[in-house]
Amino acid sequence: MLIFPRVLPHLLAIVFIVDLSSWQAAIIKFFPLLWPLLILLDLVEKPCLKRRSGHPEKTWKLILWAWVPLHILMILNCLALVSSDSTSIGDTIIIAGFAGFFLGMIGISVAHELLHHRCRTERYLSEILMSLFSYPHFCIEHIEGHHKNVGTVLDPVSAHKNRSFYFHYPRAIAGSFFDAWDIENRRLSDRKLSFFNIGNRMLRYGFVLFSMYVLTYIVFGISGVIFLALQSVVGFSLLELINYIQHYGLARKKDGSGRYERVNFLHSWDSNHLATNCMLFNLGYHSEHHCNPSLGYEKLKHTRTSPQLPVGYFAAIWVCLIPPLWRHVMNERAKSFDRVCSEMKRHDVISA
Repeated sequence: MLIFPRVLPHLLAIVFIVDLSSWQAAIIKFFPLLWPLLILLDLVEKPCLKRRSGHPEKTWKLILWAWVPLHILMILNCLALVSSDSTSIGDTIIIAGFAGFFLGMIGISVAHELLHHRCRTERYLSEILMSLFSYPHFCIEHIEGHHKNVGTVLDPVSAHKNRSFYFHYPRAIAGSFFDAWDIENRRLSDRKLSFFNIGNRMLRYGFVLFSMYVLTYIVFGISGVIFLALQSVVGFSLLELINYIQHYGLARKKDGSGRYERVNFLHSWDSNHLATNCMLFNLGYHSEHHCNPSLGYEKLKHTRTSPQLPVGYFAAIWVCLIPPLWRHVMNERAKSFDRVCSEMKRHDVISA
């Protein structure tokens, strides 16, 4: 796997940090120029590469670690910009939308990857990134809820077939938050720890968010708070958009005893598209990710026998915002994979 495509997000972040003093120019470069280019590249399939590269594992980790200070620096740069007397509330909203889109696509992909690493420091880095989107409970619910319950009615971020994103969105937001609380309460109960305990991750996240917003208000004023809140909403909305795309209409079946079948490669949509996987750290190889959650992004590969998205994420997020078009594109594909799943089960060829 080549190194250069993996550092493209970092180079873009540096360009935006340097050029953000003229934020109109940065936004003009991103939306009218860069985003259509990413969509065009997402119509191209990514070449199949060897699973293991010649680079040491630490190289791939360093690429992830390097994103964190760039992300924080870009947030601080934006906060300084919106707190300026020359920046109106309307400008603040536009800058927040731009930051939420760019940082949401890249930053949440990095946070997701770091979250699956066993190193405690890397998980802390993931929590820092998700806190900057006011969504740190994702770090609990994703690992201990979503990966366990994906493709079932117990998972709030797995979208049923025919459910539009607009109907799915509030369920995903509220459901993941309350699921995180339930998971944490059970953990504390199992360890015989009180609710008001320093080990309560949800309380700790709440304190971090409260402190972050108070500090933002003190240093950058109300414009800074508005920016931080709006870019958070854009960022975690992108997260739920991608969750919606990754599992739409794919359900795990129950066996004779009423237990759900094991997660396998038929329970996630795969995207073997160039921009998605180069820019988002192989996030499109989602089928193998769910079958092998601890596998690093540099080792993930395309699963040809899994359900296939017709386009990459940079295009798909716009398609799913138009429900009739999304259902037209995806429902027949989901139905065909239901048939494939039944046929493969009949011949006992599905493996986890």
